[in-house]
Formats: sequence, C-alpha cells, structure tokens
Amino acid sequence: MNDTNTAVKQPSSIKAIISLVLGFDAFIFLVILFPFSLIFGIIGLWVGIKALKDIKNNHYRGRKAALAGVIFSLIGMITGAVITFNVFIL
Repeated sequence: MNDTNTAVKQPSSIKAIISLVLGFDAFIFLVILFPFSLIFGIIGLWVGIKALKDIKNNHYRGRKAALAGVIFSLIGMITGAVITFNVFIL
C-alpha cells in the first residue's frame, strides 16, 4: 500500500458553523420575534468575525460558512434594529 496519495483533511471551524446557525436564526426571527433577531445577530456577527480570524491564522476550513454567518447576522441585526425601533419607539 502506498500512503503518499492520501490527503490530510483540515478540521472545520466550529465557530464558523455556530456563526452560520446564529446568523440564520437572526434572519428567521425577523418574521417571528424581531427583537431576538437583534440579539442573535450581534452574537452571530461576533462569533463569525472570530471564526474568520481563526480560519486565517490556523488554516481551518469553513470560510464560506463564516462569511454566510456574518452576512445573515448583519441582515438580521440591522433589520431587527430598524423594526424594533419602529415598533417600540415610533
């Protein structure tokens, strides 16, 4: 057996997956419970940025998941803040 052709897979970033789930939750909560989308968006954005730094420094996989988590988190956070402001303040 020749083991030189076997490629070593790099581990996936758990933070990237958590960011994607939190960002998706922030996006979904816009319809159901919009104040929670702001909270999930902030946490998802923070975890996503930490995941992107870990991926860059430690060469983990999951850059696309982390980017999607950051984008979903931003959309959920900004839209949730606008809706919350319009409902409770105006």
